[in-house]
Amino acid sequence: ADATLINTHAIAVDYHYNRGEIYYSNGKGKIFRLKTQKNTTIILVEVTRCDGLAVDWINDNLYWTDVDAHKVEMATLDGLYRRTLFNASHGVKNPRAIVLDPSEGLMFWSDWGQNARVESSGLDGNWKQTVVSSDLVWPNGLTLDLSSKKLYFFDDGYTSTISSCNYDGSDLRVIMAPLETLEEAFALTFYDNRLYWTSWREHTLFSMDVGSGDIQPVYKHVGARLVERMMGLRAFHPTLQSPSSTPNPCQSAGCSHRCLVSRTLSATCICPYGFTLQSNNKTCVEEGYLLTSWRKAIYRYSLQGSNEEVLINNTAAIISIDYHLKKDLIFWSNIEEHRIYRAPLGQLNNKMVVAVV
Repeated sequence: ADATLINTHAIAVDYHYNRGEIYYSNGKGKIFRLKTQKNTTIILVEVTRCDGLAVDWINDNLYWTDVDAHKVEMATLDGLYRRTLFNASHGVKNPRAIVLDPSEGLMFWSDWGQNARVESSGLDGNWKQTVVSSDLVWPNGLTLDLSSKKLYFFDDGYTSTISSCNYDGSDLRVIMAPLETLEEAFALTFYDNRLYWTSWREHTLFSMDVGSGDIQPVYKHVGARLVERMMGLRAFHPTLQSPSSTPNPCQSAGCSHRCLVSRTLSATCICPYGFTLQSNNKTCVEEGYLLTSWRKAIYRYSLQGSNEEVLINNTAAIISIDYHLKKDLIFWSNIEEHRIYRAPLGQLNNKMVVAVV
């Protein structure tokens, strides 16, 4: 039976099993968190267009792709410590799907474009590597078999196929030849030796036994326009988010603010905006940052120019901004709505009207 948690145009989706939370993006540049027990939803971060997101259930972080901004980003599950890991300067063109193996400190994402590929890096953004780059056009869905350390992906390009490989790209093989069930496929997930994917052309959710190749329709859309194009897909089960058998390096890292895990399973301390990591690689010291507005967005930039953060997007035209340091409040004027707003820095969606002009 269907169990609708929320009626919205969700695109990418993932969950945190132990916290009872679902994370999803919509078509209007926002990422949300839904608490399933309370059925409450809040806006976590503002993006341009998020087609893929993934939850690190061990370290409680959220990772996502922003195809229009050409970025791979992350933040905590509360939307804090937002960080751009990769952008156009790193060769990112059109990032789409993203998946994680937190027990290995790894993330994988697909990138469309002239040089389409599947890439990987540590969860801290270091040790970026190309996993697959040959004969790809639109590498769309990604999923992992966490027990066998296999990556599965499909390419909805000239030939619609599902392939698999090891995490390092070795043992690359096509496991499903071109079929109509793969045309216009969007999302892919793995559970109990079966692959599941959504097909826009067939308006159907399919599954395939990885061993035998047997394909079965799981759910077929009939009539209901809301599910005409099934989008994000994640298999939901506690065994898919088991705790790591190896010690978490962040637990003993001594970071003053936030810690990320590298692909070598070592700890990397990171700092919030306006702070600089000291020579001990553990302590963050306040430095300052720049606030700027452009069109309908407010940005925060590091003074060193090494990172940027979108604080709010998709609002009306912003003319001027200012900041109250002691109260940690940002003020901005909105020429289209003839209003002046204020909000806590980092929570600009919780805005209130200061004046009507």
